[in-house]
Amino acid sequence: MTSTISAVIPCYNAAPYLAQAIESVQRQTRPVHEIVVADDCSTDDSAAIARRYGVRYVRLDVNSGNAAARNRAMREATGDLLAWLDADDFWEPEHCEIVGGLLDRFPEAAVAFGGVRFVGALPATMVSRFPPDQPVDAFWVAFHKTAGPQSAAIVRRDALLAVGGYNEAQRVANDYEVWTRLARRYPFVATHRITASYRQHDAQLSRRPDRQYRATYEVRHRLLEHARREGDPLAAQMEERMRAIWVDDLESCWRDRDMALLDVFYRCGDLVPGAPVGVRRRFGWRRRVPRAALRALDLGPAGLARKLWYRAAGQAEPRAPQAY
Repeated sequence: MTSTISAVIPCYNAAPYLAQAIESVQRQTRPVHEIVVADDCSTDDSAAIARRYGVRYVRLDVNSGNAAARNRAMREATGDLLAWLDADDFWEPEHCEIVGGLLDRFPEAAVAFGGVRFVGALPATMVSRFPPDQPVDAFWVAFHKTAGPQSAAIVRRDALLAVGGYNEAQRVANDYEVWTRLARRYPFVATHRITASYRQHDAQLSRRPDRQYRATYEVRHRLLEHARREGDPLAAQMEERMRAIWVDDLESCWRDRDMALLDVFYRCGDLVPGAPVGVRRRFGWRRRVPRAALRALDLGPAGLARKLWYRAAGQAEPRAPQAY
């Protein structure tokens, strides 16, 4: 039997984008059962726009964050599946047909993802790290990085209710948090077809990567503590993975010379059980290296000598030819 789909749009001051989001739902080749807009006390014209399209509109009593808006929508929705769409994003016409169809084909899976196209400053596409069109144990993938964007996800409502919905105290990275909890209990499935567009703009929470990354470490730490209390044999593996992820994050930032983010990850070491002392010392020194010294390190002895020679001679250093 084909499942019914509730399209759920959490909203906060999204008037410039909300109409396009709703219209992308209305153009689906697999019609949805309903559209629910959960408004987290917007102060712009979001409410008027939602009502103009005749969708189900619910408004929170006080501004409580998008996790609270999602939970309110989850309780209000009546479909078997919840298709999440952030108010500033939009779907391709086949999104519900393709991604919802995965959950119809694979009843054991609780979450299905489509691929996303990034629209804005850095155009790109992203597909799931899961193999396509087959249910998988997604826990370790979800533990390492966010399993997939919410606007490309469709989840079984009963599964989300079974894990308690979204953590409303988790104001940042609440998608990462809920995917890890769902992945402990259910398989995930994905397609590599692009079915959703993710809009990049300055008002997004994700424009603060320092907060995002710190939040993922906090989520892992809480998940580990919970596993320990339950006597879950995965707890020891979680500790190992947390240490490996931390070291890899630090090394990656050092290679990219992203010193601001390196400092963020270094400070996350207080959330990593048994964080290696040698790693702490090595990166504790590296994060304090002056930019001039980093530049000299990257140039190497020959490059630094050449730069100093041209400077002493009062000549401009020749530039490499541009490739067109």
